Amino acid sequence: MSTAADESDPVLADPLIQETAYTCETGEEWEAALQEHPGAMGLTEQADLSGSLEMVCFTVRDAPACTDVE
Repeated sequence: MSTAADESDPVLADPLIQETAYTCETGEEWEAALQEHPGAMGLTEQADLSGSLEMVCFTVRDAPACTDVE
């Protein structure tokens, strides 16, 4: 997630964010990583992060972090 947060180009950050859904074993782990690095999704620490995992899981439904996401 930190690598995605460091990437300023959203097109290049997108595959990095998707990779995090495969790296994290649960949705809770993924959300904790995003909480620590909200810049990965172009957000700030004050942003509402709800729904972020659902957006990622729309394209990587088979990722471990997406197991319980509908």
